[in-house]
Amino acid sequence: MPATKHDYGDTLGTLTQHNFEFLRKLWDPESTLKRDLLSIPDENQLRRVLKDLYHIIVDDDVRIVILDIENCSIKKFVENPQNEKFYALVLPPKPRAFPQNREYQKMQGWNAAHYHAINDSYGM
Repeated sequence: MPATKHDYGDTLGTLTQHNFEFLRKLWDPESTLKRDLLSIPDENQLRRVLKDLYHIIVDDDVRIVILDIENCSIKKFVENPQNEKFYALVLPPKPRAFPQNREYQKMQGWNAAHYHAINDSYGM
């Protein structure tokens, strides 16, 4: 069952900046964000952390699944995904090609984002 889609209206730019900061922290070599998120044992606590620290709001009636692409791991609180709404928080792998070239890393990230936006959303 698909999760709800919010109408962000005029706050889309702010939301984009929050998402950028989330990824910046996720990809920071000194950060423990990924490990911290995956170690939270309670879904409601995870929901509060996502909202308070990262401005990611997941409605109370929507279950959470965390997908760590880089380490091929999953943390789920969903019991029956066919009958429950759920939000998949995808933790993308850190771009690693040509680490000395910052512009190439940015381009690589945008290319991956475009690919997933087109393919995972069926072009919508």
